[in-house]
Amino acid sequence: MWLVVPGVLFMVVFFVYPVCYGIGLSFQGAQGWSSAYRDFFADRLVNNHGSRRSILITLALALTASVINVVLAVPIAYGCGAGFGPNAPSSLSFWSP
Repeated sequence: MWLVVPGVLFMVVFFVYPVCYGIGLSFQGAQGWSSAYRDFFADRLVNNHGSRRSILITLALALTASVINVVLAVPIAYGCGAGFGPNAPSSLSFWSP
């Protein structure tokens, strides 16, 4: 049980706290709690050309990254799995049947 404590402490200090702190900061706006989100999703910003363009650029980058990842990952996964069988040597270095 005590061996888990350093790992959990590391995760809390370097992952949970920064994520919670960032989420908390995102809700602090100039006009009060969650005003940044209200302003962003209000008609005046979403209908603004700059905000719409920013959202479209973000979506295009996310779609491009996803397609590249799938195009590269599927052949690699297929190649790693093609050598499996009762008499075939494994193509994964950490797999030892």
